[in-house]
Amino acid sequence: MGRHRVYLGLGSNLGDRELNLLEAVERLRLLGDVVKVSRPYETDPVGYVDQPKFLNAALRLETDLDPWALLGRLKAIEADLGRVETVRFGPRTVDLDILTYDDLVISDPGLTIPHPRLAERAFVLVPLAEIAPDLVIPGLGLTVRELARRVDGAGVRPARWELAGLLGRDLQAGAPEVPIPLSWVGVGDLERVVLFDTPVGRVYCPVRVWLGVRLGAGRRGVHASRFGEALDDTLKGAAGGLSPDALAAALAAEVARRQEAEAGHVRLTVRYPLSAGAFGTVTAEARFRGGRLRTGLGVEVVGMTVCPCGLELVGQYSRRRLGAAGSSGADDLVNLLPLASHAQRGRLSLFLGAEGLPAPERLADLAQAALSAETADTLKRPEELLTILKGHRRARFAEDVVRDLLARVGRELVDLPDSAYVEVRLVNEESIHPHDITVTWAGTMGALRGGVLGSVSRESWFDGADDV
Repeated sequence: MGRHRVYLGLGSNLGDRELNLLEAVERLRLLGDVVKVSRPYETDPVGYVDQPKFLNAALRLETDLDPWALLGRLKAIEADLGRVETVRFGPRTVDLDILTYDDLVISDPGLTIPHPRLAERAFVLVPLAEIAPDLVIPGLGLTVRELARRVDGAGVRPARWELAGLLGRDLQAGAPEVPIPLSWVGVGDLERVVLFDTPVGRVYCPVRVWLGVRLGAGRRGVHASRFGEALDDTLKGAAGGLSPDALAAALAAEVARRQEAEAGHVRLTVRYPLSAGAFGTVTAEARFRGGRLRTGLGVEVVGMTVCPCGLELVGQYSRRRLGAAGSSGADDLVNLLPLASHAQRGRLSLFLGAEGLPAPERLADLAQAALSAETADTLKRPEELLTILKGHRRARFAEDVVRDLLARVGRELVDLPDSAYVEVRLVNEESIHPHDITVTWAGTMGALRGGVLGSVSRESWFDGADDV
């Protein structure tokens, strides 16, 4: 898609007029390249004269947006900066008008280009003539300079300051003193509530967001405010419900574009309904780098793990006690009755990276099945008994749980390519030890199918590695 040359008119006559124009120009930089900005002009109101004087300016923008998309973004900026519609030609905190767009002539009910009153407005033509005097207005065949000579400019007076001077250089875009690239620069713990498509319908879910970009050796810094703006604009532009991985993918490309960075990365943590009444933690990550997008999706489930050593020790002890008491069927009794052991709370996570990822609830089902037993917020006594019995029948080490889940992934997710990324991690919160046990496997599906250690980390996979 080619870049389009657009000239915009800016105006403000409510609140801090200078600051309003400065903020508007900063927001416009997110829509493309701001090539030129005129000085501001103090102008008398036209049409509706019982209102404060305006500050007006003109600006040249190079953008990829089509005219209707650009109009929508301009209206959004006006609303964000506090514009409220009143009477026609009435006061406003900020006014952003498309004056020309390439050589287009458009006459639609919602959009007219060139601006229909451009040729008669001195407060538009004088600033525009400063930055584009030889611009020929489509449909009129006259230059801006020629049109400006035809209007009365008595009510248009140059301000004693310049927008370009106050905006200054883009310091972050300059060269750093120490030209070393930085792996990631970003912001974290941004919290939003997002409407997602879930197994139980569309649900508003709390989301915690980290957004970052890779900074090259030739760029000094990032614009921190653009991360939050990218997040909010992406959410505003979403039609209907989302999936966590689709949102992450859209955000990764957007933050890279807005920060003019070689790579953008996004990580979402969502409190997500995996089934009716059962919430879990879903993570989604995406990286946009060099025009290539990689996306990952994961879940964490919490369940019980029961120690096989404990069962073995209690069984041996019970046999000795029964034998000492004269029982001739100690082995049969021990095998018949439930035995005690210590149990742990296990936090088991499964993360996959690939195109066409399974739904979060399917990943959660696979993970939950690998634990000794599930846990629940509320258990009635019969349910409590069943959970205890199930857990002790499926006693397993932390290592057993991770291997079981890996086997289930290999057996049931057969459509995943060898290049897909797989990561399984269990944190066992020990009950009789003062420490926790952690077990991890990470690599590609090819490595898993080959029964070997993975040689690819999550970071390297997102950066393009997918060797077995």
